[in-house]
Amino acid sequence: MNKRFNEFIFVRCGDKKTAQEVGAKRPPEVIFFNPDGEEYYRTGFRDASSLLRAMDEANKKYGPKEVSWTPYDDSAIANANGRVVLLAFANDSKESESTLKALEDRICVKFHEKVLFLKTEYRKDSDEAKKWGVSAAPAIVLIDPSKESGSKSVIDRQIGKRNAGQLRSALTKAVRIVEKPGR
Repeated sequence: MNKRFNEFIFVRCGDKKTAQEVGAKRPPEVIFFNPDGEEYYRTGFRDASSLLRAMDEANKKYGPKEVSWTPYDDSAIANANGRVVLLAFANDSKESESTLKALEDRICVKFHEKVLFLKTEYRKDSDEAKKWGVSAAPAIVLIDPSKESGSKSVIDRQIGKRNAGQLRSALTKAVRIVEKPGR
C-alpha cells in the first residue's frame, strides 16, 4: 500500500443521505475534511494515479506551514485588525523551540490568518514579562486586541511546553471570543 494512504482515513459515501450531507456532486469524487469536519479540498478522479495526485494536492493544502513572526511591540497589538494576538515568550531552550514549532503543525495552520503572531525573548523580571504575567519560558499569551492592554485583554496564558493539540484548543477558544458577534 502506498505510504500516502496512511495519512488519510477513508470513508465510502454509499448512501443518499450521507452524499447529501457532504454535498457530493459527481462520482467518483473525493472530498477531504480536516479533523474539525471542515471541507478543505474536493475533486473528481478516474483511476488510482489521479486519486494519488488528489491526495498530494490535499496534503499541500492541509499541511504544516511556517509561522510569520513579528517582533513584539505594544503598537503591533493595537494594529491587529480584529485578529487574536498570540504573544510568545521564548528562549533558546528545547521546550521553547518545540512549542513554537507546534504552531506550524497542520492542525494549527487554519488559525494563521486569524492570528497575529508576536514573539519576544523571555527575560525574567522584564517589563513585558511582568505586564503579561509570564514567569517562565516558553509562554504563550493569547490577547484580545479590542480590550484595554494588559491583564484585562488576556484570553489565555499557557506556560511551559505545549503540543499542537493543546495550542489548537487554546486558539479555538481565543478565536471564538474575538470573532463573537455583537461584542
